[in-house]
Amino acid sequence: MNGNAKVFQVVDNDKNQKIVGNLGPSDYFGEIALLLDRPRVATVVANGKLQCVKLDRNAFERLIGPCTDILKRNMANYKSYISLEVN
Repeated sequence: MNGNAKVFQVVDNDKNQKIVGNLGPSDYFGEIALLLDRPRVATVVANGKLQCVKLDRNAFERLIGPCTDILKRNMANYKSYISLEVN
């Protein structure tokens, strides 16, 4: 990613959103949905110009490969960033 973006998450039944994070150069997003094969849990909105790379599941798995298990093990760290249920 090159640029800056805000990360929003729905916080109540009325679909109200709050900012739960900020992303900058070299950050990434969308990995939770790809790792856990679940719908996304946040919305990322660009702050101006933003360049990023889009990967489908196959490309993601080829790129991440052996790191997949490490990322899944570290899912607890994501809970401090956004709320999600991990089984």
